[in-house]
Amino acid sequence: MGAAFSLRYVLAVLRPHGVVSLRVQPQSKARVSLKHPPPSSLLGALSYSLAREDGREVVFRDGHVEPRSAEFRDLIEHVAVAVSGEGYSYGSLYKINEYYRGEALQAVTALMNTFLYGEGDFAIKALFVLSGRCDGDCARLVERAAWGISRLGSRESLVSVERVSSGVGRVLAVDEVETEYSFEWREGVSLEGSYDVVFTADWRSVLGNIASAPRIRVVYPRGRVRVRGKGMKVFQFDEGVVVL
Repeated sequence: MGAAFSLRYVLAVLRPHGVVSLRVQPQSKARVSLKHPPPSSLLGALSYSLAREDGREVVFRDGHVEPRSAEFRDLIEHVAVAVSGEGYSYGSLYKINEYYRGEALQAVTALMNTFLYGEGDFAIKALFVLSGRCDGDCARLVERAAWGISRLGSRESLVSVERVSSGVGRVLAVDEVETEYSFEWREGVSLEGSYDVVFTADWRSVLGNIASAPRIRVVYPRGRVRVRGKGMKVFQFDEGVVVL
């Protein structure tokens, strides 16, 4: 095990209310719905609460117009999620009626959603590992914002915050670890267990134009997976461990 240093974290336990509507970007709302919350949606959910502090919705940076998450991501070293239970995708057909300037119009569209309901006791654990520049006041701000998370992704994805915890964890270098949290897949690691791998936008990139954002591969464990790799960086905290 390598030398360790410390970072603060905030963990929010979210309860979904049946629908998790997370669109595959840059497709439209009529396309596939992701089964797992991508890192960019987790950052967006937290940023929505943080932005209420001053009411600004966008930020200008290097000639680009970006969402507020671009400003807040500097506070975040890493984001990860653990989802208990597995949703299924279902596409409904909707008939749209419109009365426009005296003419009745109709159209049919499909809306894909991922459902988390039934017999399962679902929970979504969203972990935000804070950067070294985030001091105690900053950590309390993020913790307060985590209580204000109301949805993940699209507006249909309402969630309730059941618990928020915070503290200090350690960054370590290890060769093997078992985790329930999502992480970015990298060359040189081997996995043991059941999991999904999803291509999604790199949350650390310019998300103002998510269509051109670079993609990363994110591993979502189904339960827990064992990860092996020489000198992996992990974040160990009171309630688990995350591969960085």
